[in-house]
Amino acid sequence: MKRNRQQSGDDDYENSLFEMINMMTNNGKSRINNDFLLFSEGFKQENNQTFEELKSKILKTGATIMEHPEAFLKVLIHTKLVRSISSNTEKTLNSLLKLGEVKSEEEWKEILTPHELKLLKSHSPKPPLFEMLNPTVILVCTEAEARIGIPLFRIILKLSEGSMNGIVIRPSDLDSYFENSEELLYNLNKQLINPVMNFRDYILLSDNQQEKEEMTRYLLENGASKVIQNLMNPHEVIEDFGQCAVVVSDSILSAEQGKIYFEMKLVGKTEFYLYSELVASVNEFKHLKPLDINRLKHHCISSELLIEARTKSRHMLNMDYENTLLNMSINSEQQLSNMFPNEVFFNALKFLPVQDILNNFSLVNKLARNMCFQDHLWKDICIAYASNYEFLSPFRNEQVLAKTNMPHYIIFRNIINPIIIDYKVVLEHIYSKTKEGESKASFDLIKFNSVLTTALFFEQTTCQDDTVAIGSTKLFGNFDFPSSLHQHPICQRSLILQLNINDLKEKGVGILSIENSPVKHLLPESGILYFFDNGIILHYDGSLSELTRVNNPKKTVCAKVQFYEALFIPKLSEILFSDPFLLRHLLLPSCEGFEYETLRLDEVFSQLIHPKFSNEGARLFGAYSCFSEAQWYRAADEDEDRFIDMDSYVEVGSIISPLYQFPSKNGLYGFGLIVQDGNQTVWKNVENMPNIRTLQPSYFGNFGREIPSKFKKDFKYLTEQFKTAN
Repeated sequence: MKRNRQQSGDDDYENSLFEMINMMTNNGKSRINNDFLLFSEGFKQENNQTFEELKSKILKTGATIMEHPEAFLKVLIHTKLVRSISSNTEKTLNSLLKLGEVKSEEEWKEILTPHELKLLKSHSPKPPLFEMLNPTVILVCTEAEARIGIPLFRIILKLSEGSMNGIVIRPSDLDSYFENSEELLYNLNKQLINPVMNFRDYILLSDNQQEKEEMTRYLLENGASKVIQNLMNPHEVIEDFGQCAVVVSDSILSAEQGKIYFEMKLVGKTEFYLYSELVASVNEFKHLKPLDINRLKHHCISSELLIEARTKSRHMLNMDYENTLLNMSINSEQQLSNMFPNEVFFNALKFLPVQDILNNFSLVNKLARNMCFQDHLWKDICIAYASNYEFLSPFRNEQVLAKTNMPHYIIFRNIINPIIIDYKVVLEHIYSKTKEGESKASFDLIKFNSVLTTALFFEQTTCQDDTVAIGSTKLFGNFDFPSSLHQHPICQRSLILQLNINDLKEKGVGILSIENSPVKHLLPESGILYFFDNGIILHYDGSLSELTRVNNPKKTVCAKVQFYEALFIPKLSEILFSDPFLLRHLLLPSCEGFEYETLRLDEVFSQLIHPKFSNEGARLFGAYSCFSEAQWYRAADEDEDRFIDMDSYVEVGSIISPLYQFPSKNGLYGFGLIVQDGNQTVWKNVENMPNIRTLQPSYFGNFGREIPSKFKKDFKYLTEQFKTAN
């Protein structure tokens, strides 16, 4: 019986299809016309008196007029959702359903005529009759409606990016349709195209606020969903760089170098357009040509400005503030009250919120203000805050705090508080995303906290190699080596990083991340570390006076480095900073249908934590949390036919930890060190190379895309420990 009902359904579906074709070909006597015309409300109002006459003329061509275009398209979108196999497609279709009026599928169906309902009849898994006819959908709307992006206009353009043939034309082009409809369909100059609506988010590049306001007003009036004026606003997030464009003002191309606060690492992900050309394209409804990026390269923001951006967004202090603190000492004769000794107030202050100490108690009088900045008070506050967060746990130890060589107030303001802010803005984003709409997810905070740590990140500024002092920290270029070793084969290798450990520990930078790292015992107390492109790590612990620069005339450019410490959230796959797998299993679905991909966690976290619009780049320390089965096995492996469970992973944080990682065009490469008892990485002297040691074993590769074969060989037993994410 089940098979018979299935056959009956197929027969009804096919009979309906043949009936439609007969209607459109006048029972086979003429060529099929599968054009479907839709008319906007603006067009109907402008042509109210002649609209019925126009409809009659169109029907004579055999074309079909949709009486209820919005309702018809919304029901069509619902039928597409049922057959969708891609989460990205589902996301797009759901966004189209939110344009204009929002109704349920049944409510939209009640509006349709019987003929329209018949066109949308489907027999799963087959598409509706409408799609089987391979129709061409033509929307006729006014230029004003196209500029503001009415729902019909947006829906037709978006659906036409897929399998549907759809165009938008002006009312004046209807005459061309009657003369030669096919020519109209292929004439791009006749079609209404609003390039503003090609993107969801717009970032403005201009050094003039009045110009920014003008650009913002124009974009919003012409259909832009969101315009971002301030690139460094810590609360601005671009959730999809593929739906983001940068609009450059005409004056920007003549601006002074470094004047524009923008970091060009996003060049490969975003489109750039000149404002005047955008205006011309919208007014003339023609395609927009991207701006030549080479015209903007001299506007690359320097690392100093990026560090400055983080400093401002995290309310950090200039290191010169240390001198101010020295002038706030108090002697034993100064008492705030005749009734209680100062020690009573100090004991109470360390239990108050920091805001109350600085914004309220400090205003009592000058002595109270000086008391608020005493070093022993802030030592207690640092330890108290560190006790609340596992990623700050090293600062529960007074000896570790002392290693920073900073007053405790500056430790709090420049290290502890910025990282706590990182943590809070990340949690705020997670909770906002997992609780919005009907689909919600419960967030496992305990599991999330267990994978958090800190890392020491780099910001770099390109410069000529000969401008960097011998022995200084730098990326790429020619490295500095003892003169007696310049003929060694290692000097033919390319340098990735030259790290002067004194630079690293200067002013306490990195102490927290060093202490958090499982490989902290491998970091020498002094000297220089060299990281090479063949995966070799060397350490020189001799005198800097013996170093000279290896001479390779082809390597004239390097990058200066500035360090900053920030929260580090391990990701399973860090290629292109966009794989949300690892964090996905931290979210426990509380209902069906929750779309993890909509969170875009990795991309967003980079923006929330790091200098605005700068991908998190090279870093020291951090952690590997786990590797996926897809990373472990590749198509080229001997297990070519192996079934790969995309949600399967193995935890490796207790076995291997990163020392240094850096981004490249093919993903994130790095140097991993073994921390497992009994098989630890150790320093070994290099034969015939005085004062030089190397780390063995170490593992080098693109851990985001695939696991180094050497590591897979040494730890093959891990394949038995794969488990599936929640």
